[in-house]
Amino acid sequence: MPIIVADQFVEGPPAPRYVGRVARVLRYVADRNHSDTLDYNDIRSTNVVEALVYIAGGAEGFMPDGYDTGALHWNPYTHDQRPIEVQRFARIDCTNLFVWRGENHRTPVVDDETTWPIGMKEDLAVNDAWHAEQDRKRAEAQAWNEEVRRRRRAKAERDRPKKGMRMVAVRGRKVPPGTVGTVAFVADDAKVLLKPDDGWQRRDVDGVWVDPRNLEAWRPCEDPDHYDCRASAEMAAACASEFFYTESEEVNCVDNALVTSFVPVRLRVRPVEAAKKKAR
Repeated sequence: MPIIVADQFVEGPPAPRYVGRVARVLRYVADRNHSDTLDYNDIRSTNVVEALVYIAGGAEGFMPDGYDTGALHWNPYTHDQRPIEVQRFARIDCTNLFVWRGENHRTPVVDDETTWPIGMKEDLAVNDAWHAEQDRKRAEAQAWNEEVRRRRRAKAERDRPKKGMRMVAVRGRKVPPGTVGTVAFVADDAKVLLKPDDGWQRRDVDGVWVDPRNLEAWRPCEDPDHYDCRASAEMAAACASEFFYTESEEVNCVDNALVTSFVPVRLRVRPVEAAKKKAR
């Protein structure tokens, strides 16, 4: 059976379309805009119904949207490349959201394989394999992004300055990168007072105010999350091969690549009076 289209403004029985070309009826839940005007959006969770239709060989209502280049089909508008066998299928929406506004009512029914055109079964197998591979890649990318976000959240919590915490400067110009000290005070404006390890509790020992974004918790170099080797070998190798994108952020390879090591330096601050005497 094809897609049964019922036109409210045409008398007579519903008209069948795409006879012998409906390979599958897809049903899933997704967000759809139920607004029938351009004044507002009404996004709701909707039970979507789509018909997978074989459009090769001049199916009605479909025009070529690109060019066949070898074994791939290239769309010049979206720059999307897909196997030709995949491009021979199209999804037709049969959710019938706006039937109440006069839209045609579509009822999809899967056609028997004996009525399929020649080559449709083979192309459907290639289409299913290609989409399965895309789903696998999408799941891997999502797992990668979740792991990167988890590591970033854990690192942000681990590097949150606390009084008595030993920290190291990893960037900035005021305090040389590699400088190690102990947090003596955390101000309300988020500035951190860093003092030498052996005198961070003494009031007569001077320190320096450092932006907390330039500090990281001090950890031994064998720690895989240390600033000197913050990406594991596995993640660095994967990051060097691909970029993964999410809705809210781009995980850039540069952010997770291995950084150049530097020798940590203990924080040494000259007392103010001694500095004035030397200046005289």
